[in-house]
Amino acid sequence: MELALFGILLPVAAAILVFFWPSDRSRPALLLPVAALHLVAALAAAARPAAPAGGAWLALDPVGRIVLVLVSGLFLV
Repeated sequence: MELALFGILLPVAAAILVFFWPSDRSRPALLLPVAALHLVAALAAAARPAAPAGGAWLALDPVGRIVLVLVSGLFLV
């Protein structure tokens, strides 16, 4: 659950940071580290799926894990 939440909050935090970043020239340099961290978090979440707890609002099923890793990989590329 924590990894899935991290995978959501990381791009949101990066988007907020980029929005307030003063230089247009250095702004794209933040994309690669954020994409790499997102892929690592997605791979970790897919490798160790947490059992959905009662009342959980976010869980990864087998198809969701595949799609998450593919989309994160495309974000990195």
